[in-house]
Amino acid sequence: MVPVKEFLAEVRDGKQASLLVLACSGNKRPDSEIEHLFSDFSSFEDQTLVFDIESLRLMDNFRKCAKAEHKTAPKPSKMYPAYLRYCGFFYNSVWEQGGFEVWKKVVNENWKVLILSAFYGFLRVTDPINNYSLRMFELSAKCKRILPEILRSIAETNGIERVYFLTSKEYSKPFRRKLDSLYRVVLLDSSNEEIIGSYGREYYSEAGKLFASLVTGKDFHGKTHFVELEEI
Repeated sequence: MVPVKEFLAEVRDGKQASLLVLACSGNKRPDSEIEHLFSDFSSFEDQTLVFDIESLRLMDNFRKCAKAEHKTAPKPSKMYPAYLRYCGFFYNSVWEQGGFEVWKKVVNENWKVLILSAFYGFLRVTDPINNYSLRMFELSAKCKRILPEILRSIAETNGIERVYFLTSKEYSKPFRRKLDSLYRVVLLDSSNEEIIGSYGREYYSEAGKLFASLVTGKDFHGKTHFVELEEI
């Protein structure tokens, strides 16, 4: 257990060898909302993480599996960057802390960040996606088994030494005891009580603030006082 400021400083110092894994969200913005709210959004592309041939092969296998096992998951829609499509508690919290500027810093300052999606597997924050409905607990076990292989390949290709999951336990389950140096970031309040909330709402709201503070270098203002790294 470490004070939140100490955790932020540690991850910033180890930025080049650290990977942050974010959860996707059950809530997605429909095309009409994206077009209304972000009609003039800046186009930028995250190229910080390299997906080599093996990573792409595994990713393709996962997506084929998800499409075959969950035929009703994708919704007719245009493709928009993941950071615009997702609008759950984590993403709303990031928008409240700076929105576009936070995501631009992720890209422009070479933060290694991936979004873990039940339908797409791993996504860079600017990767375009359709609207879909599929949560991690619904994902076929057959497809889940591919996820640790993808993460291993990406980590080896990009020189990743530590992986931090800013997610609920559900999103870390497929990786349990599959790779070394994987940690789920547990958030604790001033009484050392874990911050969770109904359906993980408080956790994701706090995690969004923590992520924004980490990326922007601004002071963290939230309920979290300590961080515990739960080995996956």
